Amino acid sequence: LLDSGRTLADEKVLVAVDAVGKVNSSFSILGFFVSNIVGVIVGSAVALFTIGPATFGGIAVGVLRMFINQRSGSRAGKYDKIALECGDRRMRVLNEILANMKGVKIHAWEDQFLQKMEGFRAEETRNYSLWHKVRSTGVNLGRSLPVLCSCVTFCIFALSGGELSPEVVFPTLAVFQGMRMPMV
Repeated sequence: LLDSGRTLADEKVLVAVDAVGKVNSSFSILGFFVSNIVGVIVGSAVALFTIGPATFGGIAVGVLRMFINQRSGSRAGKYDKIALECGDRRMRVLNEILANMKGVKIHAWEDQFLQKMEGFRAEETRNYSLWHKVRSTGVNLGRSLPVLCSCVTFCIFALSGGELSPEVVFPTLAVFQGMRMPMV
């Protein structure tokens, strides 16, 4: 047995699963990366042609959102990792209880083990809750990105003396809506 309580065979299985998952996610991310770059370049060119230099304000909001998304993803990953570790500790304690049920009952240790498990579960659910909050905030901000980018672009366009007409507004809204996925 290793220090973590797992056997060498368990560790090999975990390493194999992690390796396959990393390879699969690397290939899927590569395809998205190329299509996202092309989407942002083409969308920016169309918006620049439609509304002019005010487009850069909306694109700046999109780029800022990409950085915020990366930060929130890192934070969500941290909460997920902590929650998984708490779940592992809780399961180890549960396995220990089940393996030594007779001793636990004889010595009346049920309450001590229950408190220990409740503590692990409380920390686990708190971190999962934080993970869901960070993730849902990111999703909702991503959904509102075309509107935010368009608003910034229209404000800059109007403040620089441009006239907001349907010929300008609707194509620009469509372009920023099309760039939502590449910018998220």
